[in-house]
Amino acid sequence: MVKGKNNGVEEPLELSRRPATALIAFASSMAMDDDVDEEVLRRLIRAVLSRKAEQAALITGLGLANNPHTALIVSHLLSAHVAELRQRENGLLDADQVTGVWGQRLTVGAMLAAMGAAIPGTLSGGVAVSLVLLAMSAGAFAAAGRLRGRAKRNQIARNREEAEALSRHLLEAIKTAPSL
Repeated sequence: MVKGKNNGVEEPLELSRRPATALIAFASSMAMDDDVDEEVLRRLIRAVLSRKAEQAALITGLGLANNPHTALIVSHLLSAHVAELRQRENGLLDADQVTGVWGQRLTVGAMLAAMGAAIPGTLSGGVAVSLVLLAMSAGAFAAAGRLRGRAKRNQIARNREEAEALSRHLLEAIKTAPSL
């Protein structure tokens, strides 16, 4: 914390670092074999990826960094983030294929069984209608869950593609920059 003056009165000023600058500082610390907080690092990467201005600041800041390996470290961190996102994306896809697809199949089967039992009179009309409505409700919940899962997967895929693109841009910048 730094003291500043406001009309002659000293008051504490909070210094905040933009996420791109903080990520560069973390990468530089890692190059010096310092321990870093993994959760803070993840939050910084997500913050950089969430805004185009931060991505531009990251590329610019890495071009100005004293250590040419810092850009490689940041690219590696982004690649690791991509791998984590891919793993989450695949986990959601697996869950959808197991619970979502089979849940919908079971509800359709239950609905058909209830209608099949109602036609010959095995079940009374009220019970059959209740079972059909119950199966339809379960099917609607299964479909809604699958749609939510798909939306999450799509968001993760967009984030993954953004991280991959930024990592590629950093590697290209390293190749073409005379100072790096």
